[in-house]
Amino acid sequence: MVKLTAELIEQAAQYTNAVRDRELDLRGYKIPVIENLGATLDQFDAIDFSDNEIRKLDGFPLLKRLKTLLMNNNRICRIGEGLEQALPNLQEIILTNNSIVELGELDPLATIKSLTYLSILRNPVTNKKHYRLYVIHKVPQIRVLDFQKVKLKERQEAEKMFKGKRGAQLAKDIAKRTKTFNPGAGLPTDKKKAGPSTGDVEAIKNAIANATTLAEVERLKGLLQSGQIPGRERKTVGSLLASYGWYLLLACVAGYLLLQKLAEKTRAPRRDRAHAAGAPPEPDVVVRREEALAAARFRMQEQLNEQAEKFKEKQRQLEEEKRRQKVAVWESMQEGKSYRGNLKRNQQETESAASASSTVPKPKPNKKPLRGGSYNPLSGEGGGTCAWRPGRRGGPSSAG
Repeated sequence: MVKLTAELIEQAAQYTNAVRDRELDLRGYKIPVIENLGATLDQFDAIDFSDNEIRKLDGFPLLKRLKTLLMNNNRICRIGEGLEQALPNLQEIILTNNSIVELGELDPLATIKSLTYLSILRNPVTNKKHYRLYVIHKVPQIRVLDFQKVKLKERQEAEKMFKGKRGAQLAKDIAKRTKTFNPGAGLPTDKKKAGPSTGDVEAIKNAIANATTLAEVERLKGLLQSGQIPGRERKTVGSLLASYGWYLLLACVAGYLLLQKLAEKTRAPRRDRAHAAGAPPEPDVVVRREEALAAARFRMQEQLNEQAEKFKEKQRQLEEEKRRQKVAVWESMQEGKSYRGNLKRNQQETESAASASSTVPKPKPNKKPLRGGSYNPLSGEGGGTCAWRPGRRGGPSSAG
């Protein structure tokens, strides 16, 4: 256990929590008693005492700023008097998973008028009859109890139950059962701690008597410290291998051989199919395949030869036409006709052939002429009405 000192408070983590409160983290130090909190200088809104060994909720100096106490997972069985004077603004106390047994132990919380959030979950007192109504009666300003909102119906039931002489007597009887307290006494438990049985003791004695080396003694010491009985320790991987190593090895070898057999059986059909696919075909099949390929090549060659003959015939006709035109031009020239006349005649023949081949003649466009037939560029449309005529062009002699 660690004593709560000023040095420990200075070294502990300090941060701003999720609700923007300054929080001091004293979690998990196994602190047995709350003391020396004056070293905090009242600079924190919340203090976390979770996972410690605290038995009594007291020992606080005047901390006006403190609003939240987190006391989860301790051994608190009593709540000190006068918390309202040391913590005048305390609003939230979380006492989850502690050792509060009787309802009367919660009476000191009634004096904290600012307390609105309280959790006593996983305490033996929560199993008591009328637990929730009693807490609501003692702390009427509480808003959330055990992380559940206090309803108006519960407040009315609590007021009705503890109202009048009968209710006051009931509350008095509940508080009376917890007046006796022995300082230093252990926590009340229903069952005694079970020790080792007679058989366990005999097993320990036999193991110690049979230990002959220092290594065996150290092993027995480790087993006893971990709560194990020699000869009944938990089976570990090393012990299993030491006891059944050969059996495990034989099982692995047998499994490997079985897998090899199964793999060989599955590979055999695949191998047969591969051989069947790669086997040489029969001679008749090969001959028929070659004949079919030769016939296909022969047909393709015939088609190519036919196309070549057609192309040659077309070229021959073109050359013959050119030769005929050249002969016609030569004969025309022998007759004294010009090359242009021959060319024009050939064009006329071509046009006449084209017009003869067409059945429907093209209609001529009916356009109005831009000028009349009597238009004269010198006199205009008047036909000689203008007397001006251009002078004769000539040399210097004509000017005289």
